[in-house]
Amino acid sequence: MRTKIPGWLAIAMLGLPVAADAGTMINGSISLSGGFSCPNTCFAPGSTAIVSQLNLLDSQAPAFALAGSGDYAGSGGFVMPIGAIDLLLTPPGVQPLFTFSDGTKFFAADIANIIRSALACTGSSCSDSLEFEMGGSVTMPGYDSTPSVLRWTGRGSCDGQNIVGGVATCSGAPTASWSAILTSPATLSVPEPGTLALLSLGLLGLGVNRRKLH
Repeated sequence: MRTKIPGWLAIAMLGLPVAADAGTMINGSISLSGGFSCPNTCFAPGSTAIVSQLNLLDSQAPAFALAGSGDYAGSGGFVMPIGAIDLLLTPPGVQPLFTFSDGTKFFAADIANIIRSALACTGSSCSDSLEFEMGGSVTMPGYDSTPSVLRWTGRGSCDGQNIVGGVATCSGAPTASWSAILTSPATLSVPEPGTLALLSLGLLGLGVNRRKLH
């Protein structure tokens, strides 16, 4: 698991100015969903994971967006993801771009808060999951580019069994799907107030030392 605060959000939290045009920020949220190609993308039968250990996620297939709320109310319909999501690189190796049917676009710039839930079985049914957040910005005709966050969840399932030692494995071909919620303005997880205070003091100390050197 890796927890990280993207640079663009850290700047905003420290109260420093963030570049934006004079106009209207995007406000609202929308749900997206799609699927994986298994077993090509996911692990083969007999493995101990389906999606939880993936690091490269192929997002070439179109997704679908449900009717959103707020400024996303007219953005429902097909969404075309372009490129791949690489969890090992920051920013992603290929920047994910989600294009909505009404011209709305989400540009991912960073990945944070990765959570991997191992394969577990209840009876003969097994499942695992992979969650993370993508911070970036949304552009929409008539609005300013707005800091946004997409909370992504992938879930795998298979017919399975528990072998010696209680380790869950897939005995049948796995299937997998993903869902996500795109929210603007960004509401990515932030450090505790105490952490922010220490960070501010550290920056203040750097400023004092710099003045002494001069």
